[in-house]
Formats: sequence, C-alpha cells, structure tokens
Amino acid sequence: MADPASTPFKCILFEKRVRFRLPADWLEGQEAGIGVFQPPQEGGGTLRVTSEVLSHAGPPGDGDLAAATRVILRQTAENFVRPDDPRGSDRIVEQLDDGGLIASYSARTEVDGDKLVIYLWMRGKAMAETVTIAVFSFAMAQEKDGDEEFAAIVGMLDSEIRAAGLGQG
Repeated sequence: MADPASTPFKCILFEKRVRFRLPADWLEGQEAGIGVFQPPQEGGGTLRVTSEVLSHAGPPGDGDLAAATRVILRQTAENFVRPDDPRGSDRIVEQLDDGGLIASYSARTEVDGDKLVIYLWMRGKAMAETVTIAVFSFAMAQEKDGDEEFAAIVGMLDSEIRAAGLGQG
C-alpha cells in the first residue's frame, strides 16, 4: 500500500449531505442505498456509509428545538456504541469542535464463516430542528487487525470521518 501521507485524496459527497475524503485510488459503489468503498488491493477491507436525517417531532415554538435536537443526537450517539454488547470495545462518544458528535467502537464478529473486526463510527450534527447522522463501518479480516497497513487505514478513516461535513449539499 502506498504511504498514506503521500496519497492524493478525493472528495466524496454521499446522499448530498455527507462530505468526506478518501484516497483517490479507492473503488466506489453502492448496495441498496449504502455507499461502499474499498482500497484497490484484494482483501483491503470494506468501508460502508449510510446517512439519515432525524427531525424533532414537536410543533414549532414548542420549547427550544435546537436544545431538543442536541438531546436526540446525544441519545443516538450513546445508543450507537451499544454499551451492553459484550463484543464491542474501545467505545467513545466525543463532542467535536464544530458542535457535532462522534461515537465509535469496534467489534469482533463472524459473518458467513468469516471472522471479522468491524470499526464503526457515527458522526452527527444538530442543525435547527434536524439531526444529520452518518454511520461509517469498516470491516476487515480479524487476522489483519493490528497490522501496520491496516492500523494506518483505520487511523486515516478516523481522521477523515472526524473532519466529515454534514448537512445539505
């Protein structure tokens, strides 16, 4: 794999509301409305991205909608890290400088006989009466977890997801 520091990046706009960067050589696709991205090398893992906009259900003028949407975002983030799931580890819920939240954890699992480690991130931001949420998951073979190459990929993804832009266009 090329040195991540010297790799050019491309900008991705997913569903007109999630902006993030990936290495320019990553392959792009979609499966049932979910963005699918992969490094060019075979067995390099798979990044999946989805997003959603949640709206406050109360009528306009019903208290502080901005505060209510921030509560929705915080609760969604806290539920995302699945505190009761024994497979999860490294759970984090963190306020970001742009006012958004990031929640992340990793889990070891088996899918169709393949032993995988999945790194998950939820990036969310409250804007007026709506909350925009993007969920990113990066799955790779368990035996590659901790390898220098994959540690660099996960580190790069964490940095780019933290910097992701959320909202319209």
